[in-house]
Formats: sequence, C-alpha cells, structure tokens
Amino acid sequence: MFDQLENSIDFINEVEDELFQLNDKKLRDIQDPDIGRQTPDFIKSRGFKEESHYVTTEDGYILGVHRIVNHKIDDSQRHKRPVILHHGLMGSSVDFVENSPGGCIDEKVVTGIVGNNLGFELAKRGYDVWMPNTRGNWYSANHTLLNPQSDKAFWDFSLDEYVKYDCPAVIHYIQEVTNSSKVVWVGHSQGTTMMFGLLSSQPEYSKIVEPFIALAPVAHVGYIDTPSQILARQKWIIKILSLRGGKFLPDQLLRYLARKICRYQYASDLCANVFFFIGGGWDSPQLNYTRIPVYGGSESIETSVKNMVHWAQSVAKKTFKHFDYGYEENIKRYGSPDPPDYPLEQIDARHVALFSSLNDGLADPRDVQILRNRLRGKGPLLDDYIVPYKKWSHLDFIIGLDAGRYINARVIEILKNYQT
Repeated sequence: MFDQLENSIDFINEVEDELFQLNDKKLRDIQDPDIGRQTPDFIKSRGFKEESHYVTTEDGYILGVHRIVNHKIDDSQRHKRPVILHHGLMGSSVDFVENSPGGCIDEKVVTGIVGNNLGFELAKRGYDVWMPNTRGNWYSANHTLLNPQSDKAFWDFSLDEYVKYDCPAVIHYIQEVTNSSKVVWVGHSQGTTMMFGLLSSQPEYSKIVEPFIALAPVAHVGYIDTPSQILARQKWIIKILSLRGGKFLPDQLLRYLARKICRYQYASDLCANVFFFIGGGWDSPQLNYTRIPVYGGSESIETSVKNMVHWAQSVAKKTFKHFDYGYEENIKRYGSPDPPDYPLEQIDARHVALFSSLNDGLADPRDVQILRNRLRGKGPLLDDYIVPYKKWSHLDFIIGLDAGRYINARVIEILKNYQT
C-alpha cells in the first residue's frame, strides 16, 4: 500500500490543476522563499556558516548532525559549552530553524526580545549550536553495511536504540570536536524521551549533560489525548504493524503534498487539521497557517514501524519500558518475561528543566505529573515551567507564533548560568 502511494504524484498534479482552475482569486499561492529548504539551506539563508557532520554509532548507523557557526563574532563573545538541540518523533534538525522568517546573523540582539527560531537565536548570542538527527530520517539514512531502501534490517530499531546508541555517539562526537567536558541538551518531545532514557539507564551522563531542558517532556504517555490513542490501543493494528516492520510512512509523498497542496488558501484548514492531528493540540491559535507549506515541505517524518509499535506499547500499558518482544524473546533479551522499566528515579534532577503546557495532547499534564513525581526523588528540578498560555500545544514549543516569547527567551535565560 505504501509503495503505491509513493507513485501517486502524477495524480496529485492533475487534481491540483483542476482545483487551481476553479477560482484563481481563492487559490492564492503562498510565496515564501523558505518553502522546500532543508536544514543547511535555512542556516545559509540567514547568513550563518553551516557545517554538516556525520557520526557513526556503535551499531553502524551514520547520523547527520548540523552545526550553526556564527563567524561574525569574536572569541570573547562565544560560549564554550555546546548546545545540542534534538527534534522529536517524525521530526528533524529543521525543527529549530524553520519557525518563522528572520533570525539573520546581522540582526541586532536586543535585550528582552527573542525570535522564534531557537537555533538562530542561540547562535546570534554566541552559543555553539548542534542539531542531530535520529537514525532513519532523511539526514541519517545511511549505514556502514545496510541499505535503507533494500535492507529491512535497517529499520529494526526503536526508542531503545536511540537511547543506547544515538545519544552517546552524538554527545561524545561533539565533546571531541569542541574539547568540551559538558554539553547542553535541549530536546523536544521524543528528543526529551531519549535523554530521560539515557540519564536513567546510564546515570553517569548526568555529569556530562548540564542542563537538560525538556520541551514538551514525554516519558509516560498513558493519558495521551489524540486520535492516535485509539489506534495505539487496538492490538490487531499493533500486531499487523509488527509483522510488517520496515519503514513507517511514505515521507516523500507527504512532503510533496505539503508543498503542492498546502500552499493554497483553500487547503489551509485541511492542512492545519493534519498538523493538529499529528501535533497533539487542537485548534491552537499559535499555528502560522502561511508557514504550513514550509513546515510540511521541509520536515523529515521518517521513522521505523518498530519505533511506532514501541510508542503504542507505552500508550497501551501506561509505562516507560524497553521494547516488548513477547514472553519468550523477553526472557532471552532481558532475563524476564516483561521488559525492564527505565528507572527515572535514578536521574539527578538538579540540572533538569521541564517546559510543559496545559493543551498538550501528547505530553498530557497528568503524564507530566507522573514524570515530575519520579524525578523529584533525587533533588529539586532546575526549572518546572508551565507555559502561561492555556491553548499552548505540543508543536507550539517549536513552531508557535510566540515561541520566542514563551519558550526561547526562558531557555536563553537558563543557559546564562551554563556558559563555560
């Protein structure tokens, strides 16, 4: 089915032509130079120098990491501790540079005014910004032995592999390049889950990652409030997906749809509802409709079926555990009929900042409270911030119209205490 969808572009072109002929005035073409740009293009378009780095994990995956270099400031203005910005599920490094126009290197930094693109706002202020990509997305679709197009084994990974291999590989690579003993990790959604998993399973990283800022923090997802919750609880769907394996969605087709259809005014409501469906927050006033073609056309939504099954297991069982392979395989892998829990109580919370909201269907306040309670076992949180905007949703943390005001400004304020 997914292969057939990939071949539907000609049909989409025909539909688009017919719709366009209906009424030229109603189908106003959104002109935005950011449409279709990838992460390196965004960085260069704002005047920064872009570096593409490639990190090989212990199990052979080659991860693309984008670095924003501000070459117009002197060494006295630079902060030595590198800042890692990590995207969420079905996201990529572009999440931190695509929110809005602007963020150019020559823009004057004004006290109290922070723009919406976190990557550029940090770089303008002298931070060394690194933006990794999880295995499987279009910036990390390489392996030392496996071909993602022909080898199904390439897609045999889930959150466990992100935690065990991707996070440590990226951190150690950046430490080596920058000669820094500590790094900052700012994650969004699954980008927070990965770090919660790493810090709980390998507590020694708490001495390296200072601080860890969790935007829309996700560990427990038992109270997830989106249509995907219904699907996650259907055992027959999970079983079919488990048997199918491989890649999850036809990403090329979806990106094409975003660029070709969402660029027209008539499709704005439809495209917005797709974003609300995926993003876990309904009718958020923070969505910039005119940027939807940018978001959809630049995003990388690749992940594995196995990873989605892992998330479905977490929703169905209301737990934060390793992947459940079934009774016999669990015995072989874990020495137990049940997969082990990620022991969040082991995390040193003194350098952990939670940024949550009340209208987040994917990081539901009740799930965040469970997380909060488990983290408090080893000391107070660095910050426990609830966005003072009632309709702030999951994607607003990275593409909200007021992300600069509600999110980025507070991130920058926290980092003032972690500059060396």
